[in-house]
Amino acid sequence: PYIFSFILILFALTSIISGFYYGMVNALYFKNRKWVEYLYKLFFIIVILASYFINMSALIAITMIFISLLTVLNSIMIFSLRHVVVALWEHYMEQKKLGFDPQFYARDIPWLGEIECWQSDDLEAQFQEDAYFRVMPDRKRD
Repeated sequence: PYIFSFILILFALTSIISGFYYGMVNALYFKNRKWVEYLYKLFFIIVILASYFINMSALIAITMIFISLLTVLNSIMIFSLRHVVVALWEHYMEQKKLGFDPQFYARDIPWLGEIECWQSDDLEAQFQEDAYFRVMPDRKRD
């Protein structure tokens, strides 16, 4: 019984953390300003704290509303990124037609701007540039 409770708590905690992250990324995509980040964090903390004081049916109803809002935001984000998706799809199909094993690197489509990943096929160079490995140089890379 204790192991099940522990697993349930871990699941709930990771769900809360991932929900926070998804919402923050969406909010910052709309308006990448520091005040948006602070407002979102404050709102999230208030919602978490308020959830302790309301009954379960109200909590489920509020959760459904927030999930619906997240779905709407994600749909808007997907629609606004359609030109990127089309460009990546065309890049993929072009490589496929030429008989290559399709691979994408950030330099392939320069107008995409700053991309955090897919910098090069040289993994060691990526590790040298990665902030985590600069701070933790003794970490083993697999």
